[in-house]
Amino acid sequence: MTSIPKHEPIHIHSFIYYTSLRLLNFHSLSKIPECADIEKFVGFAAPEIEAWIIADWNNSIAKNSDFRGRHERMRWWLSKEKNVPFESPESFSEYDFKRDCCQDKLSETLIESTTVEHESNFDRPRFSKGLHTPLLLREIDPNEVQKKCPLFRELYNYLNNFCRSS
Repeated sequence: MTSIPKHEPIHIHSFIYYTSLRLLNFHSLSKIPECADIEKFVGFAAPEIEAWIIADWNNSIAKNSDFRGRHERMRWWLSKEKNVPFESPESFSEYDFKRDCCQDKLSETLIESTTVEHESNFDRPRFSKGLHTPLLLREIDPNEVQKKCPLFRELYNYLNNFCRSS
């Protein structure tokens, strides 16, 4: 599998562009009979996935038993203290070219929302990228996410069209 060169700064626009190019290559592979049985995967970086989880807060965080009873306070804290834009979560933070990463990490912000001193956090699990992200991703409604995440919408529509044409 081709990888993105390490020296190139990656942000969601270039990632989706790169993913689209890879999907075009997958489409070309479908014309080669010997390649029909090869499984094809599309990978995503955690910041994009976490933005999608936030975009569909009511089906993800709000319904998860680890966050029930404190999800409203978490949402308030994220929006007021960390300026997480719930109506456009893909726009959270900016890319830092010197550090080759986002200035503020959405995952760290989510973790922090479950660890700030508050009685609702006593003896309650903190957000875990490894544990919660895959569970919450299964719960999101793509139709809800694409209302708030234009880059997700573009990729989602591309993948739907690609799958219909294959």
